[in-house]
Amino acid sequence: MDGAKNVSSRKVALIALMSAFWVILHLFLGPLGFQLFHLPILCDVSAYLPLIITVSLIPIVGAASSVGLVGTMITLFLRPGAFHMLGFALAAVIFDILSPHGFSMIKARTLLRITFATILSSYIGGFAIGFLFMSGSLEWSLTIWAPLHLLGGLISLPLALPISATVLKYIPK
Repeated sequence: MDGAKNVSSRKVALIALMSAFWVILHLFLGPLGFQLFHLPILCDVSAYLPLIITVSLIPIVGAASSVGLVGTMITLFLRPGAFHMLGFALAAVIFDILSPHGFSMIKARTLLRITFATILSSYIGGFAIGFLFMSGSLEWSLTIWAPLHLLGGLISLPLALPISATVLKYIPK
């Protein structure tokens, strides 16, 4: 993995672009899905779509965390009461630690690692949101709310992976 000495202006620009993508999705797609279905599934799509694309494009541990943290701060600035975004920031950090970085081709092992990272981080983030920010019981958070977030994370995979593969074709490393 590349160290901090390999951070370029291109990578910083990609982090900024993915952070903006995170914010736009969380300001529009997530709330729309929650209003229509009363489910957090599109909120997780709003988080994992930019995160999966980030880890495919930027081979640095910390890039996805940066996207999640910067995106969360901007979203909180624009929607001051949306403290549940801190659960998505937590999920982004966990996802960043567990996922492969800078893959050039989607192989079976890469797919397994990114799926595992998505499952675990979305479940933990969903639990934190349900238990800490929605005042749900421990049982409800573990058995209802966290699995709904996990489902949203899994829905993101078939959306983000083809986008990542296409972008990787046209953006030089």
